[in-house]
Amino acid sequence: KNSGNPDMKRAATETIITDNLPICKAWRLPEGHSLHDLKCWAILNYKRQRSLVTFTEDTVLYDALEKLAYEGILSAPVVDSENRFVGFFDVSAAVKLALGLFSLQVDPDAKITETEFENLATQGEPFSNTPLKRLLSTPKVPNSLGRQDSVMHLLEIMQNGVHRVVIIDTDGKPEGIITQSDIMKLFYYNQYLIGAEADKKLEDLLVAIPDPLSLNVKSRVIKAYQTLIENNISAIAVVDDDKKLVCTLSSSDVKGLGAEDCKFSRLLLNIDDYFIHRSGRLRVPVTCTISNTLETVISKAVMFRIHRVWITDENDRLTHVVSLTDIIAHVVNKMLTEPQSQTEKMQPKKL
Repeated sequence: KNSGNPDMKRAATETIITDNLPICKAWRLPEGHSLHDLKCWAILNYKRQRSLVTFTEDTVLYDALEKLAYEGILSAPVVDSENRFVGFFDVSAAVKLALGLFSLQVDPDAKITETEFENLATQGEPFSNTPLKRLLSTPKVPNSLGRQDSVMHLLEIMQNGVHRVVIIDTDGKPEGIITQSDIMKLFYYNQYLIGAEADKKLEDLLVAIPDPLSLNVKSRVIKAYQTLIENNISAIAVVDDDKKLVCTLSSSDVKGLGAEDCKFSRLLLNIDDYFIHRSGRLRVPVTCTISNTLETVISKAVMFRIHRVWITDENDRLTHVVSLTDIIAHVVNKMLTEPQSQTEKMQPKKL
């Protein structure tokens, strides 16, 4: 288990994430910036952008799933006939549709054969030939911004649980995507942007959410995803019979679902068997303690490329969770309650 030294050295983190950044220093900003004056286009420039994958509104579900599996990604922007951004397609939308077809909202433990479930991929409507425009819903919070919008505006959107935001040009065409993980890298390499908050303990900041939802490791994966949908969350803790944390199941764990080597019938497996089929083992959860600092959580989120850190007690029993949304919401609240002039006067702390 990665409990590690709570004062994790940045050198170790930089070694691990070098593959993601051509030069780690690329994320370091010149002195004097604030979240209010930093623009979204600057974040796109710091990222090593891969070719942006997009779908049209008329792309059918089967083709979209194949493309996501091939690219190894979880979601992609959807554009209209004039290439203007209209929404996101996420593989979890396909899982939600599958659950609805079998009325699993009523009984997540319903007995379904693998053949019945796999027939979804070949029966046409209402599954494989469903156009993506039927799966798009009007977001409660905007999920796109312009190049000149501030990073503070971006954070105000993300604090509502929006994990990724499309940056569009003046014609509404997508130029790139900024994720919550990108924001953690920004905070990590430019700690001065969040000031003294980085050195405060989680128990003092109250960013950790107590008593997070959990499921037993022998629960079916399909029941776990139904729980995620019902509670509008993106991950759930997986525990053993002694309530000790053993792994995490999140929306990203359906990445590649629908491909030939990862059929939808895998959702009928128990959680432990599902992970063994996917990667040969249960993925060790990343944890910390309530006495660790916010900097420690951000470091672990960057190092292990995760979207939440579980908090456990001395017996490895789950007590709290801190998500990237929680961190961003805390920073936004702190920045909005402090005069902007004070934020702009803050000098970078040498990292």
